[in-house]
Amino acid sequence: MSAANCNGYMSRWSGMMNWMVKEELTGRNPCIGLRVADPIPVREKRRPFSSDQLQRIFCGGPFENLGDICEGKVEPTRPSHFYVPLIALFSGLRQNEICQQTVDDVVEIDGVFNFVVKPDRELGKRVKTLSSERVVPVHPALINARLLDHWRRCKVQKEVRLWPDLELDKFGYASVHFSKWFARYLTKTDAKLDRTAFHSFRHCFRDALRAGRVEREIAFALGGWTGSRSGVVATGDIYGNGFEIGALHEAITKVRYDIPALSIITQRVE
Repeated sequence: MSAANCNGYMSRWSGMMNWMVKEELTGRNPCIGLRVADPIPVREKRRPFSSDQLQRIFCGGPFENLGDICEGKVEPTRPSHFYVPLIALFSGLRQNEICQQTVDDVVEIDGVFNFVVKPDRELGKRVKTLSSERVVPVHPALINARLLDHWRRCKVQKEVRLWPDLELDKFGYASVHFSKWFARYLTKTDAKLDRTAFHSFRHCFRDALRAGRVEREIAFALGGWTGSRSGVVATGDIYGNGFEIGALHEAITKVRYDIPALSIITQRVE
């Protein structure tokens, strides 16, 4: 078990012990301050996919008909397997943020289509932190890949979830089965390397924002990062109304990748 998982369990057990102290079922909480030392620095836990890895990933099974899909000749056999990795790469959304998406999470604002990342207790949608709630413009490459066509089909079919082909686990998570498939897929395509996993797409996204010279505050708004090591939102972050959609859209169009397998959806991005 990783140190992070171990500490997560300990934190939950400590919360239970706090309740027992409050209810006078025990005199003290022996779990306070107990943590397993993590020898791996945060920066080294995950790495971005290399160009070679991305090429292998997007040449595999779900993407073999990318050209025909872009031309509207065919539809993806498994929409989630096709679009979820692309959304992660070009929009920086976390795996669970994408897998739990509902049809109403795609909205048009000021003439721009956007992903709205938000929790919904009734639908079982969760966000990692307060800063995770955000609006992210749909990248032109995703539009070229006919993502909006899939969204419209779901609307016509009166689907609630954007990825109805993803089976929910017993806790209501749509990402669990997808995560297992993607881990196998990395191995199958020889794209699996140490310290790379689905989360590596977010690292690719952050590097692409840097390469596009996107200013830090806009980058953090797109990625749902707090900019604080403690995870606490800085006081200055709660002032103002945030960025206009036009500014966010301009920034996200600067996210580009020189990957031959994706050239058909990236070459027309302006």
